[in-house]
Amino acid sequence: MTPRVIRLAVTALCGASVLGACVGSSSSAETTLAPSATPWRTLPPVAATTIPPLAPVATINYVAREGDYANSIAANAGGGCSGAEILAANPGVTTINAGDIIAIPANCLGPGITEDILNNRVVPSSSVSEESSTTKAKEKYNTYTVRKGDYWVKIARKVGCTYRQLKNANPDTTKLFAGDVLNVPASCDNR
Repeated sequence: MTPRVIRLAVTALCGASVLGACVGSSSSAETTLAPSATPWRTLPPVAATTIPPLAPVATINYVAREGDYANSIAANAGGGCSGAEILAANPGVTTINAGDIIAIPANCLGPGITEDILNNRVVPSSSVSEESSTTKAKEKYNTYTVRKGDYWVKIARKVGCTYRQLKNANPDTTKLFAGDVLNVPASCDNR
């Protein structure tokens, strides 16, 4: 006999003896368990538990615009969460189209961001002050032409601005395409 056949025979015999010990055999009127076996009835029952429902997360509704995508919505909301978290808060949404109502969890909103501000229904009070409007009028801009592969932070690093300064200088631009011309505040342009 080969070693494999011997192993199969031993396994079959051991399996039969264990099965006979557990189920009982026809030759014995009494069933005995192996000394190492633990009867299943000796385990304590598990108490049924109920999981309390999660508290609903407060959300605001955002009306998607042309060119919006999950990460851009997250950034416009204040950057408190990622695009993946925005999509997770909207089960069933796989593509974002203009006019779609997107629920944004309140914990994703930046300081001072409200539903009205996010949907451009009101202008934040801090940006309407007389000082800021005269500063904007006086501020001079240089230009930067977007190249393939550019994104906001990469451009900001190239020109020496912060992301926020660059975005504030280009409020109507949400998505970048090669050939777009961006305003770069002259105060931070180091090219």
